[in-house]
Amino acid sequence: MKTLEAKKRDVSVSLDAIRSEGAVPAIVYGKGIENIPVSVMENEVRSVWRDVRDTEPFTLNIEGTTKTVIMKDMQVHVVSGKILHIDFLVQA
Repeated sequence: MKTLEAKKRDVSVSLDAIRSEGAVPAIVYGKGIENIPVSVMENEVRSVWRDVRDTEPFTLNIEGTTKTVIMKDMQVHVVSGKILHIDFLVQA
């Protein structure tokens, strides 16, 4: 199973600042868990996405805590193709 590294993010930091570092803001959510704002590196997301696409689960490592997730939604800039935001849905 593929693994993607994520870091918890401070919601007071602007999303543009996160994106300027090559990271993508994201949210991890699911039934029975509290939403976790995270950031992931865009180049790593693209690498994982090539292999798993939309419905295949993979491991998201959030600073040592692993969760099995799918990419529920991904927002991509229409002109530049940059990933703007991702929703990760935790699988039960």
